[in-house]
Amino acid sequence: NFSLNKSTMSSVQYLREFITERLTAAAEEIFGVFEKTMIEYEEEIDRHDQQLLSPNTSHSSNVDNSPLSETDCDPPTDRKSLQCDTCGKTFKYKSYLKEHLRSHSGERPYCCEICGKGFTDLKTHKEHMRTHTGEKPYSCKTCGKSFTRHNALVVHMRSHTGENPYVCKVCGKGFKQSPALNYHLKTHTGEKPHSCEKCGKGFIYSSSLSAHMKIHTGERPYACNTCGKSFQRSSQLKVHLICSLEFCSSLCC
Repeated sequence: NFSLNKSTMSSVQYLREFITERLTAAAEEIFGVFEKTMIEYEEEIDRHDQQLLSPNTSHSSNVDNSPLSETDCDPPTDRKSLQCDTCGKTFKYKSYLKEHLRSHSGERPYCCEICGKGFTDLKTHKEHMRTHTGEKPYSCKTCGKSFTRHNALVVHMRSHTGENPYVCKVCGKGFKQSPALNYHLKTHTGEKPHSCEKCGKGFIYSSSLSAHMKIHTGERPYACNTCGKSFQRSSQLKVHLICSLEFCSSLCC
């Protein structure tokens, strides 16, 4: 009996160590995926901010300790007198027009020396570099959370104040960010500009189309490092990791 109990205890100890090892690996993967998602989210908001930036925005409302950019030194022309020949959008500053033209030409002269990603303007490049250095100079005075970009802090503050400044004129629903409102409006118009070339199904978001295409290709790029199971969407992998974590926790109990 003593020998049996000793063997059982050894098996339990081995199982506990095995579960702890897997649990740690799953937790690290969850946090890794979450961190990557947050970086991608911030960069996506960056791109929207650049597209929606008004040429008439006062520089005093965007205080930055960095040296003056070419935009700051660029004297204004007649009010919105500079026009893009490609899309017709007008600008007050030559430098704004110059940066905008890169969105059509695909030119990205500012490259990250760490990951090689390119950017159309110096400001976005500098903000991207903070994702590598970990620098977060903008802090929330309410909860202490820090951000790499000032705009991200502004959006975050709305979670404390409850402010939803972007309101849908159709249903009255409010949003903290203008891109979220733009996406929401498509649910009213029925607009689905992104169509699948295989089956013709339409989607509101290009990301939804990309995820849908994996059904046709069979691609499963998101793999669990713990068990090797792969998924078509990163969200599916996150759910799997959380379920695995909860299952392991229940075994430990």
